[in-house]
Amino acid sequence: MLVVASLAIFVPILIAARFMSKFLLRPIQQLIHTMKENTESKNWKKIQMTNQSKDELYEMGQTFNEMIDNLEVNFEKQEIFVSDASHELKTPISIVKSYAQLLKRRGAENPAVFHEAIEAIDSEADRMQNLVEQMLQLAKSQVETNTETVELSKLVLDAYKTFSGAYKEREMYCDISEEAAALVVKGNQPQLQQIIYILIDNALKYTENAIEMKLSSEDGRASFKVKDHGEGISSADLEHIFDRFYRVDKARTRESGGTGLGLPIAKQIAQGHGGKLTVESVIGYGTTFTLQLPLEKEANQERH
Repeated sequence: MLVVASLAIFVPILIAARFMSKFLLRPIQQLIHTMKENTESKNWKKIQMTNQSKDELYEMGQTFNEMIDNLEVNFEKQEIFVSDASHELKTPISIVKSYAQLLKRRGAENPAVFHEAIEAIDSEADRMQNLVEQMLQLAKSQVETNTETVELSKLVLDAYKTFSGAYKEREMYCDISEEAAALVVKGNQPQLQQIIYILIDNALKYTENAIEMKLSSEDGRASFKVKDHGEGISSADLEHIFDRFYRVDKARTRESGGTGLGLPIAKQIAQGHGGKLTVESVIGYGTTFTLQLPLEKEANQERH
């Protein structure tokens, strides 16, 4: 009787223990399988949560899914950082290369060209250093935008001199009205310079015709326009022109076309300064980008 009673008790316990072990180990085995799959394929797969008891296993699964979400976001930020860094460094590197070639051809016998090239190369090297520091700050999510009083006319003239010197074969015109020469905004000077460089470089990249720059005052705001006389952009493409990685393949792509990051970065900076970046284009006549920024007395309110 004792043996029979022991078996009667032991068999249900064994069955229950086996069932409970499978019940408890299944989510753990699923977690291990998902972790291995993520490690091998990097597809950021999450665990399907079916347990509604809100016990420790459920919390473990929830924590794992949250960790996967954070890893995916950080990985995307890393990819964006690499793309942005390579894009932003491309312009100063091309300018340095152009001046180095000019220095090689005419620098030895022409002291004026020699000094101009040296100053431009030194200036672009400083700009690359600033860009790298800004990109590293963005990657660390510790961006500190130091604002100061900025004379836009000086930034525009410096950019015009730099690009016209580096691309001597291209037609470039810069128009700064008497009123615009005194325009002052509140912002981060390297970032505002970055927008101007992006707009000019974008116009040079997608057309072989003349480039026109104009700084003026419109509706109580500083307005900087960059106009090219290229093929123009269709209305369908204009809706996506500021989207990351978007390129207008039919109207504006060349063999040396960009990555589709410059204009989104420029718009983000403009919005961070309380301004806006807009575009107008007519097929067959060209494209005009307009940067509008609040003047210094209004900048603090509009930045927020």
